[in-house]
Amino acid sequence: MSEDQQDRHMASRRGALNKSSVRKLVNHVLSQSVSQHIAMVASGVGKVFVGEMVEKARAVQAERGESGPLRPHHLYMAHRLYKMERERPGYYPPGTNSGAPGLGKRRRMF
Repeated sequence: MSEDQQDRHMASRRGALNKSSVRKLVNHVLSQSVSQHIAMVASGVGKVFVGEMVEKARAVQAERGESGPLRPHHLYMAHRLYKMERERPGYYPPGTNSGAPGLGKRRRMF
């Protein structure tokens, strides 16, 4: 790894989401109390998601030929790309029963 990549990697390893806030959020979303272990898992998944968004935002920034710190529009475009990659025809997004507009229903085998 280059020195810049190594610095970013070490900053990513040191960073963490606030576990008490994550636990409150998970409790609210699930409408029940969850253990500290579940909050830790959700925090880890959230950290991975944030890392993916930053990587996509860096790619957007490089595609535009810009440099320097990430700007909000880089993150916005990264999130749009993420959503476009996940929403594909024939796929129900998790938690929905009718699919988003323009998405077909998943076909049954039997």
